[in-house]
Amino acid sequence: MKATILAVDDDAIVLDMYQAILDSAYKLHLTSSAEEALEFLNSRQRVDLILLDIMMPKMDGYEVCRRIRANPLFSDVKVILVSAKMMLDDKLQGYEIGADDYMTKPFDASELLAKVKVFLRLKHVEELNKIKTNFINLLYHETRTPLTSIFGYASLLRQSTNLSLQEKYFVEQIQTYGETILKSCEKTMLLSDLKSGTIAVEKARIPLSLFISDQQGFKEKALKNKCTLQIRSEEDLWVCADPKLFGIAIDTLLDNAVKFAREGSVVEVTVQALKDRIRIKIANEGDKISPQEQENMFDELWVKDVEHHHQGHGLSLAIARRIIDAHEGTLTLANHENGPAFVIEMAV
Repeated sequence: MKATILAVDDDAIVLDMYQAILDSAYKLHLTSSAEEALEFLNSRQRVDLILLDIMMPKMDGYEVCRRIRANPLFSDVKVILVSAKMMLDDKLQGYEIGADDYMTKPFDASELLAKVKVFLRLKHVEELNKIKTNFINLLYHETRTPLTSIFGYASLLRQSTNLSLQEKYFVEQIQTYGETILKSCEKTMLLSDLKSGTIAVEKARIPLSLFISDQQGFKEKALKNKCTLQIRSEEDLWVCADPKLFGIAIDTLLDNAVKFAREGSVVEVTVQALKDRIRIKIANEGDKISPQEQENMFDELWVKDVEHHHQGHGLSLAIARRIIDAHEGTLTLANHENGPAFVIEMAV
C-alpha cells in the first residue's frame, strides 16, 4: 500500500512541483491553506507524512504543526517544514514545536525524495515497535487474570486426600507450568516498563561481589547440567547500579550460560577493572552464534525457528540489554574460542 503524503503550500507552483516529484510513488494530497490541511486531517484520513509550508496567510505552518502535535491522533505523523527562511532560529523554532525536519526552498527533487523515504521508513519502524509494546502489555493483562484462578483451583486440589499419586503429580505440573507463565507475564511487564522509561533506576554504589561471588544457586544448577561455574574477579570492585535491576541482568546471563553450556565444560565469569569502567565477561563452551544472529538474540520477539521453538531465550536477554542500557553501559555478545560470551561494560 502506498504511503500517504499531505503537501501544504499557498504557492501553486510549489504544489505542482510536489505533484511532479511524488505523485507516482505515493498517495499525494495537495492543499493550499492551513485551514484546508487541518480539515483534511480531522476528516480522519490516514496521513503518514506532511510537507508543511511555514509562511502562509491567516495561519502559519508553525501553528499548524503545534495543533498537529497537540492531537494524540496525529502523534505518529511525520512533519517536514518547508520554507524560504534559512536562519538557524527558524529551524530551531520548528524543532521545538515538534517538527521532524526542516527543508529550505527552493528544494532539490532528489533531496525531497531522500527525506521522504527516510522519514517514512522511520515511521514504519516506530509503528512496528509500538505494535510490539502493545502486544507485550496485552499479553500480560490477558494472561494474569486467569492464572489467579488456575493457582486457586490447584491449591484446592492439593488439599484433597482422595488424589492418587498420579493425580497429585498432575496438580503439581499445573502449578509448575502456571508459575512459568506467570514469570513470563512479569517479564513482559518489566520489559514494557524499561522500554517506555517508566521504571525508576535507583542507583547506589555497591560491591560487585554481591552479584558475582555469591552464586551458590547457579553453581548447583551448573552441577545438575554437568558443568562447572568458575568465577575470576579482582577484589574490592564496586559499581554504581540499581541492585534489583542489575541483579536481574547478571542472573539472566548466568542462567543462559549455564543452560546452554556443553556437558563437562566450564562456565567462566571474569570481572576486571578497566580505568574508569568495569568489564564482566560470562562465557561458556557451547554452540557459537553467527554474526547475523548476535544482535537478534536481544530482540524480544525474535525466535530462530518458530516451528521447533519450545524453550529458549525469550524476553530475558532483551530485558538484560535494556537494564544495562539504563545504566549507561553496554551488553554485547561475541564468540570466543570455545563458544559465545556476553560482555558487560559500565562505569565504576
